Amino acid sequence: MPPAAGPARTPRASRLRPTRKALGLLVGAGALFLVGTNVQSGWLLVGTAGVLALLVVGIRAPALQCRGVEVERTICREVIAGSPIPVSYRLRRHRRSGAHLIVLEDRMCGAAGRTLVPRVPGRASAQATSVLPAAHRGVYAGGPIILSSGAPFGFAQAHVRLEVPGCLTVLPAFETLGGLPFLEGSGEGDPAPTSVRGPGHEFHAVREYRPGDSLRNVHWRTTARTGTLMVREFEKERPARALVVVHGSATGPSFGSRSSTSASRRSRFTNPSSPTADPSTGALDRACEAAASLTDLSLRLGHQVRLVCAGPASTVSYRATPPSGGPSSSGTMFPSAQIGDREVSELRPALHFLAAVDASEMPVNRLAALAAQGEEEGALALLIVAVTSSTQSDEVAAAAGSLRATGLATGVLLVCPGETIAESRARPFSGEDSQSLPGYPADVGACRNAHLLAGAARATGATVWVWESGQDLGDVLAGATSGSGT
Repeated sequence: MPPAAGPARTPRASRLRPTRKALGLLVGAGALFLVGTNVQSGWLLVGTAGVLALLVVGIRAPALQCRGVEVERTICREVIAGSPIPVSYRLRRHRRSGAHLIVLEDRMCGAAGRTLVPRVPGRASAQATSVLPAAHRGVYAGGPIILSSGAPFGFAQAHVRLEVPGCLTVLPAFETLGGLPFLEGSGEGDPAPTSVRGPGHEFHAVREYRPGDSLRNVHWRTTARTGTLMVREFEKERPARALVVVHGSATGPSFGSRSSTSASRRSRFTNPSSPTADPSTGALDRACEAAASLTDLSLRLGHQVRLVCAGPASTVSYRATPPSGGPSSSGTMFPSAQIGDREVSELRPALHFLAAVDASEMPVNRLAALAAQGEEEGALALLIVAVTSSTQSDEVAAAAGSLRATGLATGVLLVCPGETIAESRARPFSGEDSQSLPGYPADVGACRNAHLLAGAARATGATVWVWESGQDLGDVLAGATSGSGT
């Protein structure tokens, strides 16, 4: 897929700030002037004037370095969360004189990535490359690039902010799960393929001819005996169906919100590098990672998957189907496409769907009731809830009850805030000069509430797991940790 590129727009803001070196030089010039006036030395006064002239030039020069520079960003269109993001820049100088020692800071994905551009020739261009810190799940529509310089003397730092368009989708990370009895049919609600009447290979019965039936299926012996044209009816296997419902609650003004003046992040996303980052956003990211992992496993088992989340007014859904060849015998995703070193193919559209999942004010029981409409009895339902300290147990119980009342074998995964899969994978990419993926804080209150919610959900007869911070998702789903239960 070709990378996304965009030219710089008009600078939105510029700033010039003197450094301590300039202030020290100014104090020195003042002292030199006082000495010169006291001893009536002309040479000291001339020296003072020279120092002041140097100071003026040194303060003014950095602003001239940054102005008149255009930036074009070229970045990949999609990446798995937790992976470093390679990006290239083209800087063009419209003035006759060149620019030197420019620091380019890209804040498209929140945490800044910096690179030094030694020189941009006058009326020409220069190339630069960088690697942005691994980003969290979301859709990023452009963002600011800040050019700064202190050349040539370091007496001041000039900053020019450019709004540069672009488009980057950070797909949720996922685990390649080894198996799950709930999905494989050894637990409650056997998801084995069911038989339906239609074109297939297994004989079902003989019935009267209907317009449109193939004459090749006429059962001549029964036709001769009854005197009525009779045809053979066959059965075909229909893959098991899995309904995956993802819910994140917009519990407060800080949840998933961001200033409308900045387009550098998805609009719902609080910068996790900030000390005020809401852990609820981390719970939603973990919930989407769990949904991606379970969708991956379901497709490999040959299931049809329907993903559902809350939209602005109602529900939004996406249907994912397994490959025509049926279940995959390998333990990895179908290797028809790759994003970085992660294999995705049939899973890619589902990952794009989950990348845009937002928090919602719709109660989880209302979402579950809407999602269950149209589902046939015997299908599987996986309700994934991003838990906050204010998530209500009666709503979770009602959600599980409504899914079971529809005849769906129901599993509830309660996701606590904490370290995401992407964060754990981003650590190897962080070195001395690079920034690691900013982490979300854990929430002890939400974790305690999750275990209360688990009791309410189990009372409805649903299978329940609790995924706490620091636990492996595969172990939790297999019931190997104290945070899960059935």
